[in-house]
Parts: sequence; C-alpha cells; structure tokens
Amino acid sequence: MERAVRAFFYDYKYYLFPETCPTLADVKASRVLTAKRLKEERCMAPAFIFESIEEETVTIEDPDRVFPAEVDLYSAEEYDAILGRHVRRVCPGCVRYTEDGTSSLKGHHREMSLDGVCYERVQENDLWSFSECADYFWYVVSQKLGALASYIDKGDRKGLNKALNAELTNFMPGLDFYGAIVDGKYTVCIHSCPNQSAVFTYLCGALAETANAESSPLHLAGWQVLPYLPEGVFADGGRKLPAMTVVSSHNPNCCQIRVLHPKGDRLSERKKDALVARAWEYLCRTFGERTAMAAADDISVAQGKEGMPVSEIGRLLREKAAAIASDGVAAFPAMFDYAVDAEAAGEMFPYKDKSTDGITGCPELSFLSPESLRAGAAWWEMFVGYAYLYVPRPMFGAENAFAALGWYFGNSALIPEPLRDPEERRISVANVGVINCGDEGFIQEFMVFDEKRLFRMLRILAPVLKEYRAKLVVVKAEGVMSYECGYDFVPVGGYIET
Repeated sequence: MERAVRAFFYDYKYYLFPETCPTLADVKASRVLTAKRLKEERCMAPAFIFESIEEETVTIEDPDRVFPAEVDLYSAEEYDAILGRHVRRVCPGCVRYTEDGTSSLKGHHREMSLDGVCYERVQENDLWSFSECADYFWYVVSQKLGALASYIDKGDRKGLNKALNAELTNFMPGLDFYGAIVDGKYTVCIHSCPNQSAVFTYLCGALAETANAESSPLHLAGWQVLPYLPEGVFADGGRKLPAMTVVSSHNPNCCQIRVLHPKGDRLSERKKDALVARAWEYLCRTFGERTAMAAADDISVAQGKEGMPVSEIGRLLREKAAAIASDGVAAFPAMFDYAVDAEAAGEMFPYKDKSTDGITGCPELSFLSPESLRAGAAWWEMFVGYAYLYVPRPMFGAENAFAALGWYFGNSALIPEPLRDPEERRISVANVGVINCGDEGFIQEFMVFDEKRLFRMLRILAPVLKEYRAKLVVVKAEGVMSYECGYDFVPVGGYIET
C-alpha cells in the first residue's frame, strides 16, 4: 500500500507524474508525454490498485484541464478486502443487492468507493427520481411502437396523444405531442404551451434526451424525440389565423406577440387562452419552436383588428433569434440576461449575495429566494430539484475556471468505462443558468433530475472542484444545505431551515 501519492487528473483520467515531468507546471507545458495511467478498473478514485496501472501516451490539448490529485495505491487483494467489508455492511437492504452466498464483488467496484459510500443504493420505499420515471416511460412506449407508427402514418394526433399521455400522466401532467417522419425517422415532437413554465420546458428536454440516448429502446428502433416543433414539418391545418402584431419587450433580445381581437379587453379568459394557443401553435409550426421561444418572451391578447403580415412577424422572430443564437442555432430552452441588485433583493441563498448579473433559462429556479420558498414557490419540487455550484474566483482566472468546468460538464460521455456505464440512459441535471459574482466568483445552476447521480457526477470531478474550492448548495422546500466539494461532501455552514 502507498498513501498520498502525487498524481494529476486530465480529461477524466488519472496519471502518475513521469520522471520527465515531475511537477504540474511541467505537465501543463508538455504537448505529449508518457505516463502511468491509474485506470478505474476494479477500483474507484482516489484509491487505485497496482494491477490496473498501465503506461499511456497523453496528449495535453488544453493545460487548463490539468488538475493535481492525491491518490492511494493498493494491491487488488488489499482493495477487495476493504471493499468487501463495506459491501457486507452497507449493501443489505438495497433492492439492487442479491446475497448469493459468495464473496464476489462484481459490479461493486464501479458503484462503491473505498470509503463505503454508494450513490446507487436504492431502498424499497425510495421514490423514483424524474430520470428513472422518464427512462421507464420510454421503455413502456417502446413496446407500442407499431401502434404509434400507425397513428403517425394516418395523421391521427389525437390517438398519438392519448396513447402517450396514458403512460406519461403516471408521473407528470400530460403534454402535447406531434408525430411525423423527419429525416427518414419516425419522430415524436413535444409542443410547449404558450407562456408555459420554463420548468416544464426543461422536463420536455429531459424526456427527449432520455429517449435519444444510444442505448434507448426508441433510438435502437430508429425513432427520435424532439422537445420542440421543427420548422415547416407540420402543416397548419387551414384554420383561420388570428391577427397578430409584434411589440417591443423590456428584454432587447426579445419581442412580444399580441394576438388581436376587436373585443380583446372583454373576452373571457378561456377565449383568450384559445386565441393565444392557436397563434402560438401557428408560429411554432411555421417558423420553428426554437425560433419562437428564443425570440418571443410573451404572447397575449390585445384590443385590435389589423395585424402585421405573417411574413413580417416571421422575419422579426428570426432576426431576434439569430442575434442570440450559438453557431446559428437558437438555444433551447431560450436563455436571457438579467441584472441583480443585491441590496434591494433582500434575503438570499448562500453565496448569491455576491451576485451582480446572470443568464438563465429557468427564472422559477434562478429567481427563487428564501422568502418565496417559504411561501410555497417550490411547486416544481414534486418533479425536479434545484442545486448550484459556487466557484470562488480570487485564486484563478475566471475564464479558465468557467471554460474548464464547462468542458467537463459537457463531455461526461468521455468518462472511461466501467466507471461510466455505456447502457446508462438516465440523466442527472440540466444547466439552467450562470450567475456572475464579480470579483468573487461565479455560480453554475442546475435543475436536478436525479440527486444521487448529481453527487456521483460531482465526485467524479473531485480533483477539479477541490482545486477550485467549489461549494455545492442544494435547495429544497424544507431547507438549504451547503457542501465542500471533493470525494466526500463535507457540510459547511450548517443546515438552513426555510
């Protein structure tokens, strides 16, 4: 056994320092080097076994992704003896555990660290996370693809919605589905309601991402799911189009849609909702839902009769969406900038008192405050959670830290097997916003679909988050908890009841 051995972490892999590059600065300055790779096979960082060490050529494409690490080295026999004791102590009572009368540790090496913590543990009375519900939903749907294909071929949207929502409403409200053949694939599209909560827009995105995973039964069957209506795929249906016009918004990157009616100020709410839904559906079908959502931050009924030509409305929507698009594609869900007046904001969650401005795709989470939480604003907690990382800035360049974390969060598919299960379809989080804290640091916000997987993902990034002194804050209706990030999540500041 060797304890506290110096190593470095790069692109989700651990290496021992080679004699030719004995320091972190030497490694960062290298373009290509040969080092001993500490593979997470039959072990889990920061504890490794000698039998899984293998020499490897390392190409340093970005030195900002290199981080220091400290590891322990064991023989496989030593490692398994410790892990086996934890398995016998921790695993009984987990529904995934089977006592087969043997000392086999198959499967446990990638699930449990040598400190005895397992983020895969499931007890009989545990509630399913949203990601687990979504995965099971698409499994059930995959057993009905023949019937769904028939609905799509016949243009029977009512039948398609009835079949899909019969399963979906077991864990969330029903959605509005469209079906078509897009790029040669049977495609299910999810249409968002006008002025819909951004939480549900992200839920639609999570549903689609789960369905499109490589190991998903839908993907394997050649199907795909889009969380929006693509441009021009669905005919409008020939119904009379309400008159519309475009007005400016307080957000210069967006505009507002006004659906005009001669008696707009006297219509019932039901009739207004119907007019808005009709107009929104038309815009999304015609110009694409990504464009409509990125460009229009509000749609409502107004008094009037003569509207703008639809072509002009489309031009304005495309113009606004293009101005904030990344690589020519409008973000989905749409993101917008905002400023923070910390003095006027009142009570704030940990580290958010440092906020100066931000960008968000989900105001319900980003603008949450302790006061609104106590008032019951966390209605979304029955579906998802909210958490954020605070990354202090004094010791590091802001651009380097933000870019490095962004790369690691965006490239989790590169986590080596078997630590990453290639058959895993369930997702942990969606990035919903970034808050600038000036010279103090920045905050990365998450909508959490599976809290256990969030902790597992952050543990995999322990060298990065430890070096940045990152703090994780988990916000729930009953209270707030902050943690030091690392291989162990150490509570800091105490539990804050709300």
